[in-house]
This record gives sequence, structure tokens and C-alpha cells, in this order.
Amino acid sequence: MNDNTQNTDKKLPQSTDASKKRLTAVVLAATMLGSGYGLGLSDDVRAKTYDVIEQVTSNPSDYFNEDTVSYTLQEGEGLYSAANHIQGIDRIDKRIAIDYIEQLNNLDNSSVLQQGQSIVIPKSVKD
Repeated sequence: MNDNTQNTDKKLPQSTDASKKRLTAVVLAATMLGSGYGLGLSDDVRAKTYDVIEQVTSNPSDYFNEDTVSYTLQEGEGLYSAANHIQGIDRIDKRIAIDYIEQLNNLDNSSVLQQGQSIVIPKSVKD
């Protein structure tokens, strides 16, 4: 490279576990939809798959109000159990809540949760 040439390489942002999960879900759902027409999937199944694609490709924080609360994990509980304590959680896919809880607490797949550990969870799902 000579002195007059500028390096125009752009660094891509680091992938998070949550973004990898969302991408995997989108690829899987798109594959199901693409092959679904040949396999005779019903319109209802295709519509539900499109809903999943929309949910997993959005930012998890888009689904929750800004207020958070501290939650203390009980024996045998994990993020799925903690997500059950979010007001209105039945209106969205719990995997979105789990991704958001991971983001709020800087957790990844290698994180080990302990009984008695306090984590931050969103207080409620947006209306």
C-alpha cells in the first residue's frame, strides 16, 4: 500500500449471542416458508412463521417498557423462569424476553446463573 492510499476497510460490529440467535431463526423461518409452498403448509402456518420472523429480527428492547426490576433467582430457576415474572409476557415470544434479559445483564451462553443471584428484568411488555 503506498502512502496515498487510504484504508477503507470497515469493521463490522461484534455479533452478540442474541443477534446470532435471531439470524438463525430468520434463516430457519425463511427456509420453512420457501419450502412450505411445496410441502403444502397452510396459510396459517406461513402467517405464524412471518410473525416469528418479525419478532426475532427486531431489537428485543422494542418490546419492553423502560422500567426494570431486580429479580432474585430461586433454586432451579433460569432466564426462562425469570421471564415469566414480566408483566404481559404472554403477549410475546419468551425467547425475545430471554435475549433482552441477557443484554440487560451482559450474559452470554457461557454465563452460569446461581441460586440467589439477582438479575435485572424488564418490568413489563409494551402495550
